[in-house]
Amino acid sequence: MFCFYSEINKTTSKSTIKMNKKKVIIIGGGISGLTAGIYLLDNNFDVTIYEKHSIPGGECTGWYRNNSYIDGCAHWIVGTNPKDKLYKLWEHIGAFDQNSVIYDMEYLSKFECGDKMYTLYSDIKKLKQELLSISKEDKRQINKLITLIKLFSYTTIPTHKPIDMMNIFELIAFGIRFLPMALAFRKYSRMSIQEFTRRFKSPVIRDILHRWMNKEYKMSSFLYVLQEANKNNAGVVKGGSLQMSKRITVRFKELGGNIIYNSEVKKIVIENNIAKGIILGSDEKVEADYIIPSCDIHHTFYDLLDDKFTPDYFKKKFSALDKNPLNSAVYVSYKVLKDISNLPKMVDYKTEGLSFENMKLPHFQVRNYSFDETYIDKNGTLITIILPTNDKFYQIIKEKNKAEYNQMKNDIASTLKNILIEKMNLKENEIVLMDIATPLTYERYANAYHGSYMAFVSMPKSKGLMQKGEIKNLKNLIVAGQWLMPPGGLPIALFLGKHAAQRVCRLEKKVFINKEKDSNIYNVVKKKAV
Repeated sequence: MFCFYSEINKTTSKSTIKMNKKKVIIIGGGISGLTAGIYLLDNNFDVTIYEKHSIPGGECTGWYRNNSYIDGCAHWIVGTNPKDKLYKLWEHIGAFDQNSVIYDMEYLSKFECGDKMYTLYSDIKKLKQELLSISKEDKRQINKLITLIKLFSYTTIPTHKPIDMMNIFELIAFGIRFLPMALAFRKYSRMSIQEFTRRFKSPVIRDILHRWMNKEYKMSSFLYVLQEANKNNAGVVKGGSLQMSKRITVRFKELGGNIIYNSEVKKIVIENNIAKGIILGSDEKVEADYIIPSCDIHHTFYDLLDDKFTPDYFKKKFSALDKNPLNSAVYVSYKVLKDISNLPKMVDYKTEGLSFENMKLPHFQVRNYSFDETYIDKNGTLITIILPTNDKFYQIIKEKNKAEYNQMKNDIASTLKNILIEKMNLKENEIVLMDIATPLTYERYANAYHGSYMAFVSMPKSKGLMQKGEIKNLKNLIVAGQWLMPPGGLPIALFLGKHAAQRVCRLEKKVFINKEKDSNIYNVVKKKAV
């Protein structure tokens, strides 16, 4: 039998072997699409990714201005602790390699409060002491917050497989891990941050917590991020988002995957409610056995599928954006021509009466990248500002002509520059504008609906936790990506990409082969960014 197998291998051409594989087309070369591709290649599928842009990564990206790199995505990534289950997925797809350095953040942000500066520490012991230094009267509520952060450390993410694909024993094990925090999760998923912080007597503590995360968001989201930071599981990868996306792409290609850039998909071909292929912008038709849209969900259902298969869940969400807000922002970057390594790596500054296009901005956060040499060059050290926006802002700037749009960007850049000169003790010639990205930028390059860089915001009244990605009355199409599970983000895109591959294997009646255990070969260096 062994000799026969050897002879077959010798006489069978690579092209014949590839022809015998089922072909999968993935629309979008972001984190979820690349991840789905890698796991499908592990399971002997023929995989091609069609990517609109000239580079991989989707919204996990960065770009260059005047030969200086600007990171356009991750402030931190959940899953950077080798003990965490998400780490195995990141490692397997090649996000971290033998040369990777991960910075653990000592704090999530510092906050300017009058003439004082307070710190939202990652370590809950330090956080407790910091909050007590502000208000000993709030000791009871501070202890409650710390207890809840500990309790939420039992948060369980289905990285192994989708919940609906688990057998009874896996479901029981999953439930047991989640059980200690089940009641707390139910309670604080229905409570806003403002409702929780109302119990603090100190206006300073309330102000700090509201500035770090929108007070209308779910308290459970707030607690989730704090517990991950406390576990040193929300680090920053040296080199930035684009380089990480490129490493994943290298892994995808090494396994035999094909990625075609500058190839926007115009339509998904459907025949008798079966996905058969895609039509490119050039009108070329490409056939496949399975299609995985891993791009913006609104673009998938309303453009690629002509709104013929849009689930009620998404119809209701998109028709009521006032109740289901989107994550969008204006992203401003500067270079500072002096040593700022002694300044906070993340700091929130208060402003007086600052507003743009009728959108009030009482504060803004500045990221100082001096901890990573990637962002330091002859032009200076990179700093970036994220100004959260809303759908009204998008509608206003969408109606502007080019001159009005550019003038608005210049006004924003000039106003912020003057504030930074004062706050950071800079001279006029020590800070230079590099770039401004708006919701229209994300829309143009990534088909992001109204410029949203994540999924719907998780609000206390939000319904639905995770969508399957399998569409009713439509065969051989599996949706992947962050939009299936609000609020989205890179970790969600990661494991939902894996889930998409598992669903394709189930449709093929193939046993899913998980090769994660074979990828534990890297020695990632962990450092503190202080």
